[in-house]
Amino acid sequence: GKVSTIFLTHPDEDHYNYLPYFVKNIKYKIQNIYLGGSKEFWNSRKSKSKSKEFINELKKSSNSLNYKTVFMFGNGNTQKVNLCEGLMTMEIIYGGHNRLVRLQTSID
Repeated sequence: GKVSTIFLTHPDEDHYNYLPYFVKNIKYKIQNIYLGGSKEFWNSRKSKSKSKEFINELKKSSNSLNYKTVFMFGNGNTQKVNLCEGLMTMEIIYGGHNRLVRLQTSID
């Protein structure tokens, strides 16, 4: 079978360290990749991981990168995601933490 959807909660290398090898060797595009946190959080040079390089590799292998921040899920809001070409549905109930955004808003 083919992998159609990937979920990653945050940019720690132990969460995605096997994926760069996987995405380099597949011959198809992954339909959706969901990332907990903002684009800035995943692409930050301040991050202790190599997530920026990983995101650049994912862009080549995916039709869609979807960043999900904690701010998208206030007041009980959720988001439904279709899996397996619509055969299953998953509900995202919480977005990723955003340490960089939180630091910026507390300074303002």
